[in-house]
Amino acid sequence: MSTPKYKVFNSRHHQRLQVSYLLKYTILKTEEGPFVSNIKDLSAGGVRFWTDQPLAEGSLLKLTILIPPLGRVLETLGRVQRVRFAPRNSIYYIGAGFIELSSEDRETMNQFIEDLLTREAGKATSNVPQVVSRFRPFQPVS
Repeated sequence: MSTPKYKVFNSRHHQRLQVSYLLKYTILKTEEGPFVSNIKDLSAGGVRFWTDQPLAEGSLLKLTILIPPLGRVLETLGRVQRVRFAPRNSIYYIGAGFIELSSEDRETMNQFIEDLLTREAGKATSNVPQVVSRFRPFQPVS
């Protein structure tokens, strides 16, 4: 019996950059907030941040993101797509996808991340931003 060949698919649409920027969010349904949080990683399609409170998947958030290297503040709506509890730190990692980000802001984010990654490529320093990828399970190739 021969071993089947598998192909790995990257399910990310945008490159993600590990950063330590600040984010302010308000939960739209309950008008709770604003809360301030630290961003874990960022892309033109969404953001992952941590908080000490769980958020319900599907919740709509008003997001304000400060991006110091651009001297810019992005304001957008996001939908909570993932909530993961980290028991070691007693925090929740929240993955939120942008649902209202202007094409200009999305292009600015893509260009910023691409420029940073290109500039830092090949440097052997401990503070180099890293691309984070998530892969779907192996799919048999026909």
